[in-house]
Amino acid sequence: MVLVPPLWQVELTWDAFLVRFGVFLPVNPQSGMFHVFISYRHGEDSDHTAAFYNALTSLPLGGSGEHMSIFYDCESLREGTQFDVAFMKSLRSTLVMVPFVTDNALARMADVTRLDEVDNLLLEWLLAITLHKLDGQG
Repeated sequence: MVLVPPLWQVELTWDAFLVRFGVFLPVNPQSGMFHVFISYRHGEDSDHTAAFYNALTSLPLGGSGEHMSIFYDCESLREGTQFDVAFMKSLRSTLVMVPFVTDNALARMADVTRLDEVDNLLLEWLLAITLHKLDGQG
């Protein structure tokens, strides 16, 4: 019996990643599909997510020179867009959701004095979990 380590324990180079998972990556940004959805709490986490977004956008996908299509609200949403509807549609059309789980992100969720306010970040995470479960049943 050959034991294969779980994927998260295997270090892959970008080229090895593309060989292994490249078939899942071709996405046309004009189609409303995204490779990556960045989910974060505005405020303290904004600088880190902006740096992450900038790093991702600079990486080409293989030898084609194309770049990843990324949903990052600061760049992907037009002024006046209904945010909750836009993030739900975009998340449903995304291959990988990257949640930034930080003290700042979790503090709002744990704040019992704000239970009457809608927490869009929590909604994003719950939707991602639900979609993942639904995809697993398909």
